[in-house]
Amino acid sequence: MTAASPVQHNCPNFEVTVIYRRGEVTCPTCGRVTTKEHDRRQQVKQDRRLRDKAVFLTLVKRRFRCLWCGKVFTEQDEVFGSKRRSSHRFREYVGQEALRQTVKRTARKEEVGEGLLRRCIAEEIGKRLGAREATEIPEFMGLDEFSVSGRRLYHTAICNLVKGEVMEVVEEQGRQKVEEYLDKLPDPERVRG
Repeated sequence: MTAASPVQHNCPNFEVTVIYRRGEVTCPTCGRVTTKEHDRRQQVKQDRRLRDKAVFLTLVKRRFRCLWCGKVFTEQDEVFGSKRRSSHRFREYVGQEALRQTVKRTARKEEVGEGLLRRCIAEEIGKRLGAREATEIPEFMGLDEFSVSGRRLYHTAICNLVKGEVMEVVEEQGRQKVEEYLDKLPDPERVRG
């Protein structure tokens, strides 16, 4: 990925145009390599602030036409993630900030919606819990469902009731997701309730 130098406007922010360097991509339909660029589209993504100024990255998304099967497709976006309007770096930063202060205050400071902020918090908590492996399986575990985005998006917290700590946060509510987590435990039979 290459980036042009920041362009400062009269408004208090930085704008940077970025484009992936790769000259050839693999067609997701037939799996063959193509170099035929079909067109380009721009997509603005929010990034972490720099010197108290907002940073916006304009990603030039290229669409390619497969020379073998004729399908048109958009190149993969590994840096930002599919259908994301902000960078990983920004989401990680605001998730960490919101763990130190209120959601409302962080949302106001970073000029983002509270829904995005709650999703960033859930990602950050999930990442921190993912770094800890469950070495000891407790006899008693509890489940707690909580809303992340105004009662529309729920997650389930799986808790160690013996130590009184959260072991994992499972995205979305539902028995299947919890059972998938429990099946991955080294000794699930140890859990009594």
